Amino acid sequence: RGSFVGSQILERRRMLSAAIEGRELGGLFGAGRLIEESISVARASDSRSTSTRMDSGSRQAESSVGELGSSRSGSIPTSGKTSGVMMTRGPEGVSLAVFGDNEPNIIELSIVNGFIVVDVDGTIISEADDIISSIQIDARGGGDMILVHSNSDNPTTIFGGDGTDAISLAQSTGDLDSIPSQVNVDGGGEGASLFVYDGNSTFNDIFTMTNTNIARAFFGGVSFSGLTFLELTTQDVGSTINVESTPACPVTVYGMSGLDVCNVTPM
Repeated sequence: RGSFVGSQILERRRMLSAAIEGRELGGLFGAGRLIEESISVARASDSRSTSTRMDSGSRQAESSVGELGSSRSGSIPTSGKTSGVMMTRGPEGVSLAVFGDNEPNIIELSIVNGFIVVDVDGTIISEADDIISSIQIDARGGGDMILVHSNSDNPTTIFGGDGTDAISLAQSTGDLDSIPSQVNVDGGGEGASLFVYDGNSTFNDIFTMTNTNIARAFFGGVSFSGLTFLELTTQDVGSTINVESTPACPVTVYGMSGLDVCNVTPM
């Protein structure tokens, strides 16, 4: 976990929080989006359904309904680097693509007050969640750090690219309920470490691990390939983890409070 604790990531979080709260980078959630290149926009209609699920603990996983789609692209102004974003319309709706460059990047994804907020090396970009149907993150080269804090109703695909990457899910929330849509991870040519955090949740959900995915209720699940390390932190209550198989890399499961049960039952 030490690789996620350092001045760089703490500073990125501070910038993200400050921008979201409107103390810095004014106009984040308005006309002043932080894409400094010219952006072309082509509006078209779009529709998506929404679903809400609740359990006995009154936990709720929400998604949004969108009526407007767009196509836009732009470069993120990161000292001449070629990282950027692009929005494209396909048969399944509007996809938001986020890409790094061939140097190490820190890329963070969050959903805040109905907006998708992307932070690439300290440059923050927002887009209304209700016009997006999926998200792709292509880190490209370098040893990158990719943090998905939440993703609403947007299936999310992560390509690690070249370099040894570190990818985390729900690190800031510690609750996989904040990621209700599927996440797909491709570790890339040199592989990636994947950290899955659920230590702040107390709903006693059952986890299932296989050599290609981790699943539990109210979490969209994560599928993976090309991992060099996998770590799962379970809920802060007695948890049950059913391990049917594991990927071909070291795997660590951390139990939190309560009596945990780990059933290793190869299929």
